[in-house]
Amino acid sequence: MTEPKDPFDNPPGWTDPFGDLSDLTGDEPIPPMEDAGTPAATPPGSPLLTGLVVALLLVALSVAVFQLLSGDDDDDPAAAAATTTSAPDGSTTSAPPTSTSTTIALPPTEPYPPLGPQIPVGKMKLMTD
Repeated sequence: MTEPKDPFDNPPGWTDPFGDLSDLTGDEPIPPMEDAGTPAATPPGSPLLTGLVVALLLVALSVAVFQLLSGDDDDDPAAAAATTTSAPDGSTTSAPPTSTSTTIALPPTEPYPPLGPQIPVGKMKLMTD
């Protein structure tokens, strides 16, 4: 008994993966590829929209941090308001705003003491070999 000869010269023992499909006629329905009970997958979110949202959040965060760390007391309306007083005769006087600041005096610092003799300037030049 001889093995059937493959017309495409494939090695012995080779089987045609489409051999079962050769007996299909056009009248038979195509078998389903997926289970009909499986819900459809949701499409992924737009990466452009996600990037835009992240960028806006980062900008808002950096503006907030910058405002908190700037430490500018000039924006304080209570500190910048002028003082207005009224006299019993009905006249008003206003004084310019005052600001309070604290100055800390630091003690003078001494430079570090040298560890050895000074290096001559001629020896400090960069030279190539």
